[in-house]
Amino acid sequence: MSEAGAGVGRNGGAPRRAVVLGDIGRPGHYHLGDEAMTEVAIEQLRARGVHDLTLAAVDPETAQAFYGVAAVRQFGFVWNWSRQKHEAALAGLTEALRDGTATGPLVEAVRTADLAVIAGGGNLTSEYPLHVYERVAFARIAAHFGVPLYITSQTVGPVLRARERELVKEIVDTAECFGARERFSAALVRELAAAPDRVRHTLDDGILLRADESGRLDATELGLGGRVIVASFAADQGATGWSREAYVAKVARALDELAVALDARVVLAPHTGGLEPAAASRDHEIGLEIAAAGSEAIIALPVLPAREYLAILESAVLSISTRYHPTVFAPALGIPTVGVSTSSYSSVRMRGALGNVGLERFVVPAAAWEQLVPAALAAVANGAPAAAHIRSAVDFQGRWWDALVRGAGTGSWVAPDAYSAPEQVDPDGAWSELSEAVAPVFDALTAERVVVRLEREDGAAALAAAEGRAREERLRAEDLERRLSKLQAERDALAGQLAAARERRVVRFADAAGDVVRRVRRRA
Repeated sequence: MSEAGAGVGRNGGAPRRAVVLGDIGRPGHYHLGDEAMTEVAIEQLRARGVHDLTLAAVDPETAQAFYGVAAVRQFGFVWNWSRQKHEAALAGLTEALRDGTATGPLVEAVRTADLAVIAGGGNLTSEYPLHVYERVAFARIAAHFGVPLYITSQTVGPVLRARERELVKEIVDTAECFGARERFSAALVRELAAAPDRVRHTLDDGILLRADESGRLDATELGLGGRVIVASFAADQGATGWSREAYVAKVARALDELAVALDARVVLAPHTGGLEPAAASRDHEIGLEIAAAGSEAIIALPVLPAREYLAILESAVLSISTRYHPTVFAPALGIPTVGVSTSSYSSVRMRGALGNVGLERFVVPAAAWEQLVPAALAAVANGAPAAAHIRSAVDFQGRWWDALVRGAGTGSWVAPDAYSAPEQVDPDGAWSELSEAVAPVFDALTAERVVVRLEREDGAAALAAAEGRAREERLRAEDLERRLSKLQAERDALAGQLAAARERRVVRFADAAGDVVRRVRRRA
């Protein structure tokens, strides 16, 4: 806990200034879920009187243009950096903080804040080490200046190796409180935390986001009309092992079958890519391929901002997705929902989000693909969670934000009452039994694949580093050999010169001795 948490808030009252770190502001790459969680953080802070906001973004200009909020650049860890480079950069920041030379907009924004917030995300995992390092850097800056740190709406793991585990523990122990958005992460983080009571099982902050009139107007202009199934399929096939062609064909067949069964049009809504009309988007491209492989009932939309996406979702008869956030958004709007897990990472998040509202078993692993259509039809027949329970979930997440802002003002965070998930729906049908039987095997297998891949990458990085060191040693040896050869040549030249000089001295001595002998003889 920071120094500010020991007494009253830094202002001695209600906080006014906050800095928020999110995975946002990538030029030409809007990620609907990550941006939505930061959008909620902005909305919730403003609703509680915190209006002086600064975003820590990948690209400040992109974030500021989209949100209309001041932004600074994050510390700047990079995807393709080696472990050694990440560690060196973090150590450099730590040393600069210690000796008082740390400067820049991010440092200044945190230094002058009343509270720092790490907005929601699934970034604290060994699969994405740059995000772990980015967040521990942010936490160290906050701790250095005594700024209380609050962490909300997080998934941790499921793959968390030793070094990432150490760093996540540091983040957790720096924070006033830590909100884990599903049961798995809450249990894992409590194991890591020095103060487990500061870790709370919450919901994803996205449950608080709603469409606005602008979003609804934009959605209306798309002219979708009638009954729609909103589908979101990532361009990445995940750990399925399928080819792109097989993936496209499987998705198109399933969506066509659902379109006929539910008498609805299928709208493919991508979650990542550029928001500009001509912007490239891998999600949109896969959507176009799926639409081309299916019937005219399937149409592919470009990437839309979160509130416009929610406006489309409001009137859907079903949400089906390999993307995580539809499993948050759709139940909150009373829409039947099915998630398709393509890895242990997506399984933890989807089963957690739907489990929070009693629908955990409506996540189908890709390895049980043939059960997807029956699961979707069962979801429609089952309906969405009771409106009263959704209101309870939304109310809880609102109270979570009340506690965050109140803690920043009083200097003492007090947890809201624990969230109580409803009893899980136990669907009838062989599809559910098959899906549940496959799920743990699929999750274990795909998690192991991630570990093997990371170890292979570590081995490749270690080999590359060793080869680099060997190359440097070889170059040094070659340089030494050249210098030695040069020195030997210089030595030989000097030896020759010395020998010649000695020879000349011997000749001169002999000549002089001869002169002496001749003079002696003449005298005789």
